[in-house]
Amino acid sequence: MGEMTKKTLPVIRGLIQGMLYGIFPIMLFLMMTPWIERVFPSYLGILLWIELWNPIYAIVNLFANSSIRRALPGIVDGELSIITNPAMQHEAQIQVAVAGLATVIVPFIAYFIVSQSHHAIVGAIGQIVGPTTGFGQGAGASTAAGNGLNSTMVQF
Repeated sequence: MGEMTKKTLPVIRGLIQGMLYGIFPIMLFLMMTPWIERVFPSYLGILLWIELWNPIYAIVNLFANSSIRRALPGIVDGELSIITNPAMQHEAQIQVAVAGLATVIVPFIAYFIVSQSHHAIVGAIGQIVGPTTGFGQGAGASTAAGNGLNSTMVQF
């Protein structure tokens, strides 16, 4: 999911930004009508929302790089190779997956900042926790059915 997000979110951002710039002449016309009180703040809010994606991406990138640097110090310093140690390869894959999930919530965080709404942040957290919810529900269902952790019939 993170790999797909890395490729598609910049394209979606560019598409939305291009459409916003393209409808600017229409917005100018609408701003000369009595609808200016509704049109102009909404248009500026959407422009601010789309422009906030880049700084938030930069912050996510900073935290992703620092967490990888902490998790894999030998590789960052050039002392070890990720190919020689499967445990390090696994840890790197986990860190990249977490960073990919963090990039998914960038538009939600930007919307939270623009709208000052707590609903956007709740939706963003739901996006991150969503994949793990299915595993938890499956383990709970198998435990409730009598296939507890002490049994050999645990189903995931």
